[in-house]
Amino acid sequence: MLKSKKPTNKTKYLAVLKIYWQYTAPSWKLLLVAATLVTASVLIGYSLSPYLISRILDGLVSLEGQGTSPVYYQLIQLAIYLFISSMTLNFGWRIAEFTSDKLMVRASNTLSQESFKSLISQSYQFFTDQFAGSLVNKYKRFFKNYRVIYREFMFSILTMSVRIIAAAVIVSIASPAIGLAFVAWVMIFSVVMIYLYRRSSDYADRATREDTLVTGILSDNLSNGITIKAFGSSEYEERRFATVVQAQLTAYLGYWKRSNLLRFVQVIGISIFETLTLYLTIVAVARGSLTLGMAILMQFYFRRVFSDLWDLGKLIEGIEQALHESWEMLEIIDTIPDILDKTSAVGKGVTLGRIEFKQVGFGYANEQSSVFEGFSLQIEPG
Repeated sequence: MLKSKKPTNKTKYLAVLKIYWQYTAPSWKLLLVAATLVTASVLIGYSLSPYLISRILDGLVSLEGQGTSPVYYQLIQLAIYLFISSMTLNFGWRIAEFTSDKLMVRASNTLSQESFKSLISQSYQFFTDQFAGSLVNKYKRFFKNYRVIYREFMFSILTMSVRIIAAAVIVSIASPAIGLAFVAWVMIFSVVMIYLYRRSSDYADRATREDTLVTGILSDNLSNGITIKAFGSSEYEERRFATVVQAQLTAYLGYWKRSNLLRFVQVIGISIFETLTLYLTIVAVARGSLTLGMAILMQFYFRRVFSDLWDLGKLIEGIEQALHESWEMLEIIDTIPDILDKTSAVGKGVTLGRIEFKQVGFGYANEQSSVFEGFSLQIEPG
């Protein structure tokens, strides 16, 4: 499958996503149902519900001192619509969760079985060169990260994309100038942040490899504790473990420093645009081109998108870490065992010879009676 001895991160990511998709595709109907329900739920909860709230706010402004006027009954009707949309959102999201859980169980079961077959089919030399603890850790990560990546794509990336598109459409209708600024900023900000986080992927790769090594050495020492004590090698093992732990912490420190720097850049970008959009909103309200309810609605959209884009960094980090960890197991799945049966090999059965006992007896020298006598048995070939 993978020809390059030193694959790039892009090659690793695509290979992991390909094999995960391979086991997801058979359940495409469940996937389609879940994606449709998530999209519909986000549109209802993020677009329709806030719009109804903005209508209610505008109505409340004109209702003041009017008593039970037609506006009063209109607001009651809007409140009922808001309740129905909230219930629809809840049911749709829950069904999407249940559908996704069913899909993930199916795919995870197949992934688990295939991973076990790949491990157990390796040669004797493979197991002598590996830490058992590292192999278990790689298997667990591969199995766990399928669910992590699926949920990130279904319930994070998809929902974020739908929210941003819905916000862009609604804001552009209300105010083309603000909508244009919003779309331009989201595109530029997203591209820059994805580029910066991708540049830091080597730090995540190193941290993952060091973590696997620490787990393997720890498992090896614990499983061979009696041997280590018998040969008096505790001090040597302690020094070796301290070295790999220090390397692990150094790798994680570099990873954390890079992440904090990127968070700093994110805050600057979000703060600048937040101030700009607030200024444009004030200008639009002052000119009468925006109502108070619509202005509040737009700020809600912006706040939600800001929150999504703030989480974009964590989302990218989480997916990249999961892909890095899964790649370690994929390397094993892709490894061809040193010893393979020939495709032309046939099973060998016993066709000749048989086992036969005739009148066998058994007893002890100091005993007068035998344990048994005259035992006969015949076993035919096959």
